[in-house]
Amino acid sequence: MRKIILFSLFYGGYLGLWAQHPAHLETEKNALKQKKVYRTLEEALANPEAVEVLNLSHQKLDAVPEGLSSFKNLLWLDLSHNQLKLLPEQMARLKKLKILNISHNQLTFISKEVLSLGSLQDLDASHNQISDLHYNLDKLTNLSLLRLNKNELEELPEEIGQLNGLKLLDLRSNLLRYLPDSFTKLANLEYLYLSGNKFTEISAELAPQFYPHLKELFLVNMGIIPEDVEKIKAAYKNRPIKVHFVQPR
Repeated sequence: MRKIILFSLFYGGYLGLWAQHPAHLETEKNALKQKKVYRTLEEALANPEAVEVLNLSHQKLDAVPEGLSSFKNLLWLDLSHNQLKLLPEQMARLKKLKILNISHNQLTFISKEVLSLGSLQDLDASHNQISDLHYNLDKLTNLSLLRLNKNELEELPEEIGQLNGLKLLDLRSNLLRYLPDSFTKLANLEYLYLSGNKFTEISAELAPQFYPHLKELFLVNMGIIPEDVEKIKAAYKNRPIKVHFVQPR
């Protein structure tokens, strides 16, 4: 068995906030990279039935263009690195969408239209200003990867426990102080990133019996009290898992 590994990472001036997302969880994305990528709406609308991958990132968009609902076979949509504050109702019509990247925008919440997309497997909403997740999450039954790092979340809704298909959950660099009781229902998690939050005690919600498949746990740069640090170390010492954390100085 591998022992707990304790270390700190220094990257870009921030201690311990970096974590690499495992490549083996992105097999669907790797397969779609072989498809034709449409990079303008005009090009895509010329043959909407053929569009499976649409990349509208880095286009200074402050609104999602009209016509998005024309792409009935769309599997991967990238709207990252724009200036979006809202996502339109037409998003709900993308019934086959598997991968959605809305990172690096100005969103303050994830709209109900996005949360109604039951086909989604990979949702990246990182690097926004999201402070609220209080919509029903129960329709995201196929979600495997959820990235919410670099937002303004102060709490998670109890409904988070309904996402029991999650394998990777990235919550780094938010304002979280605790985890809801339902968090322990995320039994399929393999990678959990909690670094850079404001927890004071989380040992009960991170008990190893709740996460039989967990491979890597990031608790770096947090305010966990020393007693809880020791509890976490003891709980995981005989598990084949990497636990990363360092106390703030």
